[in-house]
Amino acid sequence: MFAATSPSPTSGIDEPGEGAGPRISRLGPGWIASGLLAATAWICPAALAEAEESAPDSIRFRGRIPEVLIQAPRPATDVGGSAAVEARIDSLPVPAAATVEEVLREIPLLHVRTNSRGEAEISARGSESRQVAVLVDGIPITLAWDARADVSVIPATALQDVTFVRGLSSMLYGPNVLGGIVETRIAGNPGDTATPAAQVTMGTDDVGTYGTTVTGTMPWGIDAGRLVVRGGLGYRNSPGDPLARDVDEAVPSDDDLRLNTDRENLNGFLSGRFDADGGAWVALSGSSFKEERGIAAELGVADEDARLWRYPDVRRTLAVLSGGTGYRTTPWGRGDLEASVGIDRGRTDIDAYTTRAYDEIDTFENAKDRTTTFRLLGDHTLGTRSDLRAAFTLADIHHDEIVPEGTSEYQQRLWSVGVENVWDLLRGGHTVHTISLSLGGAYDVGETPKAGGRETQRKLDEWGGRLGLSAVLGNGRTVLHAGVSRRGRFPALRELYSGALNRFVPNPDLEPE
Repeated sequence: MFAATSPSPTSGIDEPGEGAGPRISRLGPGWIASGLLAATAWICPAALAEAEESAPDSIRFRGRIPEVLIQAPRPATDVGGSAAVEARIDSLPVPAAATVEEVLREIPLLHVRTNSRGEAEISARGSESRQVAVLVDGIPITLAWDARADVSVIPATALQDVTFVRGLSSMLYGPNVLGGIVETRIAGNPGDTATPAAQVTMGTDDVGTYGTTVTGTMPWGIDAGRLVVRGGLGYRNSPGDPLARDVDEAVPSDDDLRLNTDRENLNGFLSGRFDADGGAWVALSGSSFKEERGIAAELGVADEDARLWRYPDVRRTLAVLSGGTGYRTTPWGRGDLEASVGIDRGRTDIDAYTTRAYDEIDTFENAKDRTTTFRLLGDHTLGTRSDLRAAFTLADIHHDEIVPEGTSEYQQRLWSVGVENVWDLLRGGHTVHTISLSLGGAYDVGETPKAGGRETQRKLDEWGGRLGLSAVLGNGRTVLHAGVSRRGRFPALRELYSGALNRFVPNPDLEPE
């Protein structure tokens, strides 16, 4: 057997025996060349014979190769004329202690922008930001005072994955869903194979932002099923946003940062999910955060006209209890029933300052939010190629506005019922592998029992309908979607009654769009 090596200058080969013999490095260049030629002549016949048995580019290897896992956002086929993109949070290039805004900016085809209030809004296919729903463990957190979620302050520490569906894919997600949905989970999904794990992340950047998260997962296998508990904490501190080149602040500084863009966030979560052997399941999740931050004021505007705001206290706590029967056999086929209850509590304090020195408060606006949401979903097979699905959503939204003139109470109640059916028109075709058709309808109702002392809006109702078609071609690499839909959106309480510290004029006569 012959082995070729590349020794270091001080290495060598000893002669057999107990003592160390002369080393190759002590021989002159001529002796080394002669030895190499002799060795080459001796091994060439054996090497040529071995080359005939194996290809020159083949390698024989014995051992274990560790698993190589590549993760990236991927398109997921959805029925009825819509497509979805799914991604694991840990597969996205986001910083430590990332926000949901930073996560969603990595999702293809989803647009995220920052408005003048410093809030991050999301839209899809040119939709208005209030037309896209954000669901956490099945509960829409966009059913609130402003009918949207500021994802710039929501931490992503607790989230496991995210699914984005463009357009109106279903009539079952509740009221005000027109442009798409963003769905994520804290308590996990059915069939998750969790293993004991602990993870610590830390990171920093060039402007001095630093963040850290500590999360853990612990599963228990018991006689009746499997229990998985997750928990974690996160912290992030940022001195501000980088100042763009050739942009000058009205108040000069030497740190090259936008004025009043610092932020500090502390968050935590705890969740548990139990999956019974028979398919039934129950899950409970709780998450909370507290943040203090400022927002960049308009440049080139006088102080009295600029939005000189700071948010000294922004907090939100969400608890979701959900459960399901799993698929059960009935006299008419197989069906499933799921129910979820969400309690969303939040507070947002705004201080408006007189100058860009941010040392004198001109006025303030504080708000307390309380939203309770209930969702019931069911589906059942109708034969071998048809599925009937239905959902009921009820949201009770309360908002207390505290300003120097006093306190105003607002309330909005929204509910929706939706039904749809999906047919598999073709299965197992050659050129066209599958074709599915969906048809659904919804009825939505909105009312405002409290309007801050003003006249309440009359009861509003809207109907919706949808027809969709999906076709999978060949081996599944090509999917075609088509759909037509109609649905209304009720105006948010903020659109109807808020003056936003004299920035807007209330418009209580708004109609559904």
